[in-house]
Amino acid sequence: MWKKMSKIKKWEMVEALFIAIVGTLLHFALDWIDHPIVAVFAPVNESTWEHLKLLFMPALLFTFIQKAVIGREYPSLLLDKGKAILDGLCFIVISFYTYSGVWGNNVTWIDILIFYLSVLIYTWFAYKNIK
Repeated sequence: MWKKMSKIKKWEMVEALFIAIVGTLLHFALDWIDHPIVAVFAPVNESTWEHLKLLFMPALLFTFIQKAVIGREYPSLLLDKGKAILDGLCFIVISFYTYSGVWGNNVTWIDILIFYLSVLIYTWFAYKNIK
């Protein structure tokens, strides 16, 4: 099955796993390493804005790796990934404020679910858009 998949589909599946793992670890990074440089990449508080870093930073890193390895085969890679990351980030903001506004407060397990869904949304849009 793995051999029959397109190259970009394989890359996006690996990326989804990478972002899920690294994003989860980034949530705790500032607790482990209290340094101003870490604060650039990891959330410094529990705000929605800061938690967008959990998706954005690993996606940015993986995109640079992807561009270096297969960028010549996919000339629109950066633009397509940029649009996909905006989709994932918008999903986080819209779904968080919608459910917490309706519910009246936020629930940790729903926040976690939103993060993992945003990873899937980002990688799906990236896969569908890359030409």
